[in-house]
Amino acid sequence: MGRMRSRVLCSAAVVSFTLVSSMSALAAAEGWRVVKRGPTVGPGEIAYVGAIVRRPTTIALRAVASKPGLVTLTVTMSCRSGLKTRIGRQQLAGNATYVKAVKLPLAGADNCAVSATGSSAAASLRLELLRGG
Repeated sequence: MGRMRSRVLCSAAVVSFTLVSSMSALAAAEGWRVVKRGPTVGPGEIAYVGAIVRRPTTIALRAVASKPGLVTLTVTMSCRSGLKTRIGRQQLAGNATYVKAVKLPLAGADNCAVSATGSSAAASLRLELLRGG
């Protein structure tokens, strides 16, 4: 019984590693790098991710849902370049897992403070902040 259990656990670990590797390869193929991952929250709870991105060229958010269903996001950014500061806010929506680029409020910014919240009534949800390469 012990050998069978260890084989099953080993197989599950290989499958999990393969899935995570595939998602990382997909993100790399699309040219996005993960800046920050938020915690996974349950259905109906508010997911959050936030970070300061230095010299951003493009920023995107990835919503990772456990099953299909409407996922809504609100993104707020404050970008600064020298003495200029611009603030932007965007609403995003999609079905299940998706990646959406967001518009920077100030092109050529030195840094941007980005925060995003999201929710899904039917699925567990995790948000990831991405930057273009």
